[in-house]
Amino acid sequence: MRILIACESSGTVREAFNKLGHDAWSCDLKETKIPGKHIKGDVLSLLNETRGTKSEIRSSWKYFPRLAAAMAQQWSCPWYR
Repeated sequence: MRILIACESSGTVREAFNKLGHDAWSCDLKETKIPGKHIKGDVLSLLNETRGTKSEIRSSWKYFPRLAAAMAQQWSCPWYR
């Protein structure tokens, strides 16, 4: 499974998921402390560039319903509806 861990510069969570066989990436405004798959930048900008279909993105949020609802309300995310 592809996983994006936002607001994580330590690399600890990312590496834990990678050890379980996932394709995990971290994203933060800071550099990562553990070299690996890390995107230095704003996670909100990254999410706006997501290329998934509405149904793919919506289905991935079913595991995080409260977070998805909060994001949809905060940023008026059209892909959540």
